[in-house]
Amino acid sequence: MRISVVIPVYNQSEHLERCLAGLRDGASRPDEIVVVDDGSEEDVAAVALRHGARVLRQTARQGPAAARNAGARAASGDVLLFVDADTFARPDMVARMREWFAQDAALAALIGAYDDDSADRGFLSQWKNLTHRYYHVHGRQEARTFWSGCGAVRREVFFRAGGFDERYRRPSIEDIAFGYQLRRRGAVIRLDPQVQVKHGKRWTLWALIKTDMLCRAAPWTELMLCTRWMPDDLNLQRRERWSLALCLVAVASLAGAAVWGGGARWALTATSTVTWGAMILNQRNYLRYLAGLRGPLFAAKGFGMQILYYLYSAAGLALGVGAFLWHRAWEDDSVC
Repeated sequence: MRISVVIPVYNQSEHLERCLAGLRDGASRPDEIVVVDDGSEEDVAAVALRHGARVLRQTARQGPAAARNAGARAASGDVLLFVDADTFARPDMVARMREWFAQDAALAALIGAYDDDSADRGFLSQWKNLTHRYYHVHGRQEARTFWSGCGAVRREVFFRAGGFDERYRRPSIEDIAFGYQLRRRGAVIRLDPQVQVKHGKRWTLWALIKTDMLCRAAPWTELMLCTRWMPDDLNLQRRERWSLALCLVAVASLAGAAVWGGGARWALTATSTVTWGAMILNQRNYLRYLAGLRGPLFAAKGFGMQILYYLYSAAGLALGVGAFLWHRAWEDDSVC
């Protein structure tokens, strides 16, 4: 069984260097590495060639979905393993992937997870990385989605499903949309949190809000409305939906208590207090996970970030509903 790694890259030469080195130095090397230069301004081709990778160059920046599709068409492997240029493979990643596909003929696709230690030491990067890993560790083994940060799929399955949707011109939910296509065709997708990569991205607060709200929550909401399917998995599982609702009620009650006086203030304050308590109870496993890895103070700060995450994700959800209704009103089915 031949495994071809496909890596889309736009600049990020330093990350690509480490990504390729990890793949080369692993316990089991891939049979082929295809790097797709999506119109970079940096000389990423030199980095790729130095590590023995094949290089494809897009004449203009078209986005990671188009770059992955181009790499898949050029690859020769039976299994296409997609990784991002800012992820660094654990030594056993390829070996575990190879073992999964060799042992399970019915397996169509397999996704892994970030490890528990982001390469960037900043709080935001560590929190985002651990939150992402928490959802994967506690996700269903029979997955409901695909993840292009560390995800493999049989070649024939990939092309039958149509590949990644190239209408997503920037990093967004193209991998989630591809997972929907796989599930629609009855394909078996597995999640193995022991298939791990390290994330090299450095997150800032603005980048977090912009990415989660505009590139994830809004288009994912529109996709769910188009397909009429909300998977009970990962960050969409019922516990997370309840946390979102509780967070909105708690914040709204607190804001109302600050505006109104008299009996209304006391009632709203009590509502907010009870709701916050319910939210903490609902998030106890997540908080215990953070505290176990980074300590109680990190968990407390992480809970504050999780509250902010729910708030801006709710805004993204509203934007997604608005976009869906707008397209529907104009009979524009292009997004569906």
